[in-house]
Amino acid sequence: MTNQSIVNLRSTYLYADGPSLLRVDADLLWKRLMGGAPAGPEAEQVAQGSGWLVGLFHYGENWPMWEMHPEADEIVHVVAGDFEFVLDAGGPEQRVAVKTGQTFVVPKGVWHRAIVNTEGDAVHVTFGKGTKHRPVDD
Repeated sequence: MTNQSIVNLRSTYLYADGPSLLRVDADLLWKRLMGGAPAGPEAEQVAQGSGWLVGLFHYGENWPMWEMHPEADEIVHVVAGDFEFVLDAGGPEQRVAVKTGQTFVVPKGVWHRAIVNTEGDAVHVTFGKGTKHRPVDD
């Protein structure tokens, strides 16, 4: 085992599309996904590919955007913290409390955002292709 096997999931996402894992710079990937800006071959592969993205996110404040994954469910495992996921599936909003040690599955095609009750971290496993964002109105 070499240092190549050690990954900081806050700054480098793992992308699984087949038998190998690709390491993708998180900042470059978000530039590509949010603004469509050129961000290198790895980010482009994720944006156009059919694989799963794994990353660690810090929740310090409420999400400023809604997010939706049209292709597949998203897995969120709370490593530390206390959050509420707000779901908008076209009817009344639903709220789901998720705390340290719990795993929540966000259904495919459902707009969602997070409210932070206690700061912390969560691991996300997402089928990244087609991910959409919209601003929070409130």
